[in-house]
Amino acid sequence: MHAIANRMHVMKRFVLPALALLLCGCAAGQTLPTEPDPMATVETAAAASETTVPPVIIGDITFTQDPNAQETTRRTRETTEEESQEETTTEEETTARPFDEDVIYFGIGRKVDGKVREINARTMGNSEAHVYDIFNMPTNGAVIADMIESYQFPNAPYIGGGPVYDEIVEFLKLNRNAASARAQANMTYKYGIMPTETDLRSFPTDIYLSDEEHRYSVDKDYFQESTLFAGEAICIMHTSADGRFVFVAGADYCGWIPVGSYIEVSREMAYAFANTDSFAVVKGAFIYLNVDDDYESKKAKVAAYMSMGTVLPYLAQDSCMLLPVMEDPEAYLYMNGGWLVYSDEYVEGAENIGVRHVKVNYGNASIGYMDFTEDNIDILTKELEDTAYSWGGRGLGYDCSSAVRSIYRCVGIIMPRNSGIIRYCGMDYRELTGSDEEKLAAIQALPRGSLLLMPGHVMVYIGGGRIIHAVEGYRDSDGEWHSAMSVVQTDLGIARYDETKYISLMYGVMVPTY
Repeated sequence: MHAIANRMHVMKRFVLPALALLLCGCAAGQTLPTEPDPMATVETAAAASETTVPPVIIGDITFTQDPNAQETTRRTRETTEEESQEETTTEEETTARPFDEDVIYFGIGRKVDGKVREINARTMGNSEAHVYDIFNMPTNGAVIADMIESYQFPNAPYIGGGPVYDEIVEFLKLNRNAASARAQANMTYKYGIMPTETDLRSFPTDIYLSDEEHRYSVDKDYFQESTLFAGEAICIMHTSADGRFVFVAGADYCGWIPVGSYIEVSREMAYAFANTDSFAVVKGAFIYLNVDDDYESKKAKVAAYMSMGTVLPYLAQDSCMLLPVMEDPEAYLYMNGGWLVYSDEYVEGAENIGVRHVKVNYGNASIGYMDFTEDNIDILTKELEDTAYSWGGRGLGYDCSSAVRSIYRCVGIIMPRNSGIIRYCGMDYRELTGSDEEKLAAIQALPRGSLLLMPGHVMVYIGGGRIIHAVEGYRDSDGEWHSAMSVVQTDLGIARYDETKYISLMYGVMVPTY
């Protein structure tokens, strides 16, 4: 029953009405790219598709889905009486107003210094890095279908607590609706802004896929790929066959999110939001937004959170960051032990637009990007120490590459999301060869903030033969196992569970050019 409760909580949380809201903000001097058509809208892929999705049992839930009706029926099998719950998701008609030069637009900003600009240009120019200019995504449906199908079904035995069957795999593959995308020579897109940090999935489902150890929990959900930051602009490219998920691209990853988990805006407004020079960056591990005025109970009632690297509009006159919201709850801001009240206001001249005015605590936020220096990277890295480990960066935690992404985002550097492709960042990549002793000597000569790479893992060198990294566990130099499940500081003599030394597995380093 615990597994069912977890799944139904996720479904209730994310199956929301799709909202189409217009955001006011500021992007002085910015020029919107001309392609693709800014006023184009996405045709509902489910309605156009001839794909049929057969009924299938996933764990304790039976899914019967009609892509054309966009209707889902779920039946649990752990109750004495069969209960059913029907949920229908419909698309709402939306109206986008033209880009208005007289309106003040608030955005997250991309103003960086020369060195950072050069690094980002090299990263953006390398297709292997898989970072995206969301305002100039390819419109050929075959390209998008290839992106969708590039995700292989993970090798894990349990889904929703039950065994994985061939029918389940086929169902989830069909639900991606890739054939519908492939049939379109010139796709059109929508755009949105994320109101809170949101899971990004490899398949359009909120049911978790797990191994034996995590069979009845989402602690290691193999569908979990990454997260989108609060305030991040997204390109909405495709809809699942059941109409419940959309395939989107953020700055450094693409994947599936629930319909209605974003604030839909025009392309012009999304561009303005992503390109203003007036912005602040979260440099603490987390900022928590809560919905209860009882100070003692706030930690248990977190409504939203912003992780390190979140970039939001900044109002200098009010010392506030602006976070667009779907709702207008009374709330408080929790930052490193102190409670600060924020106000909720509607933007003048725009109906139904909620914006949270989040007071800036200068110990936790930087006005504009931080300077790209060895000391600042070192400070940011240590800020994450002892933060919880989380597979795919889900929830209030980090995995190894999401920690690196957040650290470098604070100085304006775009970092590939996965450890296996971080080497394609525009920083200086060097191979690490030779004996363990030779590798150790080479590492000890590196500047602080250098990234050490081994298969499936990335670490940050902090000097003195020590590293910081997000890890589930490790063996120390004496062979003792530590179940860390956090961001930890260790020496370079540690080993994996199978006693293979990290230093032996390291194959390369990324050296920051300060």
